[in-house]
Amino acid sequence: MKRILLLFVSLLCLMACGNRNKQNEAQESEVTFEEAAINILKLYQDVNPQLATERNELYQLMLKHTEPQSEVTEADRTYFLRNIEHIDSIVNQSVALVKDTKFENLSTLIQGEIMNFYAHPHNTVDNELLLHKLIEELYYQTADTYEEYVKEVIYLNDYTILHMEALEDKHPEYNTVLIEQTCNCIEVGFYDKAIIYGDKLCSYVKENGDVEGQIYVALLLAKAHEKAGDIEQSDNIINSVKHLPQYTKCLEEVKQISIFKD
Repeated sequence: MKRILLLFVSLLCLMACGNRNKQNEAQESEVTFEEAAINILKLYQDVNPQLATERNELYQLMLKHTEPQSEVTEADRTYFLRNIEHIDSIVNQSVALVKDTKFENLSTLIQGEIMNFYAHPHNTVDNELLLHKLIEELYYQTADTYEEYVKEVIYLNDYTILHMEALEDKHPEYNTVLIEQTCNCIEVGFYDKAIIYGDKLCSYVKENGDVEGQIYVALLLAKAHEKAGDIEQSDNIINSVKHLPQYTKCLEEVKQISIFKD
């Protein structure tokens, strides 16, 4: 079931389009944390019946081409529509926990249901980013250490980056999420992972022709290689941008970031 669910989530990524109307409701300024949390959670309710039908047809098509067919169960076939009702119930439970300020219970509930949220037809990238920010805030309040909190953010960003990369056009926040992910990976010692995301970041910024951006991300990738012990590659990356007129300015600015202060 888990393998099929992951495949379906990937399919939804390819079909996703930004539904920003409800997102805007959750981004109103000057709301309390409780109000914002409830607005975000309710983004995953009130599914249009036509949308549910269309997405379920895609899900059934995916199951039809899943091998081996003998592993596809009746529970798999009914999962998508059942999950819409299930998440509706989870949201109602979550809203009640918000109102009772039981944030640790809320955090546990949402994290345990995260894959079901991902498989929901309302899980656009925009809604997912908001849901993740809610989870991150809850985990920040309940995590035993800051390092645990950062690792949870990395886990969530892993999925969002895959989601964004599955879309035909890159999401406007792709660059921001990659920067955050690379910095976080360096901070907690996931250097190999930081290099992977740093490479993605450099390629993306280079495509957009932003010279200063290329310097900033090159310095970030070089730091990842330095932390991983590959000083030669770190120097090579720095040398590739050191000749640019904006280099000194960019270097002084990144020195203010914690991972560059050692």
